[in-house]
Amino acid sequence: MPTSVIIDKLTNSIEDASSAKRFDTETVPLEKGDLKTVLKKYGWLFNWKQEFNYFERHVFKLVIKDDSTIQGLISLQVMDGFLEMHLIESAPHTIGHGKK
Repeated sequence: MPTSVIIDKLTNSIEDASSAKRFDTETVPLEKGDLKTVLKKYGWLFNWKQEFNYFERHVFKLVIKDDSTIQGLISLQVMDGFLEMHLIESAPHTIGHGKK
């Protein structure tokens, strides 16, 4: 299945689109309570609840330090000595013309 990836630029942090202010980030495990905020009805494309429930996969959230708002998600699994990325997604509020 072909995919497309758009990278505006590479930074070591999250950058506010309107002010260019940068924020330090953390990558931490997604918690069960987070699942109610990452639903398709809120603009997320993937079924993160299903992904979270795969025992062998580990889902992590990208957040701004000292802020619990999820900026992105990634699902990883160690397979045959390699790290396999199953899904990765930017939060809906970080995409498009009205992106934050």
